[in-house]
Amino acid sequence: MPYGADSGPRPNRRAPCAVTLWSPHRAYDKYRPTKPADPGKAFGSGDGIHVLGREGCAAKEPRVARWLKDFKLTEAQLTALEGAIEDADKGHQEEGVRAWLKENPGIVDKLAPVAGTRWPGNAT
Repeated sequence: MPYGADSGPRPNRRAPCAVTLWSPHRAYDKYRPTKPADPGKAFGSGDGIHVLGREGCAAKEPRVARWLKDFKLTEAQLTALEGAIEDADKGHQEEGVRAWLKENPGIVDKLAPVAGTRWPGNAT
């Protein structure tokens, strides 16, 4: 069972509760919990997406290297993507990604622009 699978709010309970979550976390998209103010950054600034490549990759594939360097998702986009993947049936996570892409039109073209092309999932 995935971590946190049984810790979601119960539909008939409205009592406040406190949970410890990392950020980003799919629960922020699904349940919309309130983050407490953290002006001193005691909890840090959140996680990030890191890219690794083999030596010489950027020189051999500069366009792909630029895409990876410029790859950015907002916390809301990332938590929604995580949720879509987790909500997909086991073995069908790709379908969750495709559903998320349909809800975020233009994102593929923004993250990996190829002149004269358009990702088919963006067609209306």
